[in-house]
Amino acid sequence: MTLDWLTPELDKDLREYCAYLSPDDGEDGYHDAIVNLLTQKAVVEPIRPQAYLRVAVKCAVYKIWRHRKAEDSQVEAYARGDAPDHVKNLKHGRLPHTHCRRGHEFTVDNTRMVGTQRTCQTCFLERRRNYQRQYRAKQKKGI
Repeated sequence: MTLDWLTPELDKDLREYCAYLSPDDGEDGYHDAIVNLLTQKAVVEPIRPQAYLRVAVKCAVYKIWRHRKAEDSQVEAYARGDAPDHVKNLKHGRLPHTHCRRGHEFTVDNTRMVGTQRTCQTCFLERRRNYQRQYRAKQKKGI
């Protein structure tokens, strides 16, 4: 995808807007927004490119700011002597799971990531087989 509609005037306006939003993170937000546009699978040809890019840049700057704020709060908590969140969870007895609900152990070979959550490979394949059986049974009834 190319950004043929990104003129030098629009580029200058967006960079000024980024500097206005955040003098520290504005340039990073600008680059993140442009990279996100270039990596989109669907070709986007906005009707109002200036408004479209202003929203994209604002979202990117906000995401950087939010991430930096979370990091700063964790550093401040550590400096005060507070434990990180995962240590607090361990103290309250919330241990990481070693087995799935049905008792299968989470090993390297038996663990599968679905999105951001890990799941048991055995259970995943079992659910898939059950779904396929049900689908085939419905297909036979329809014929």
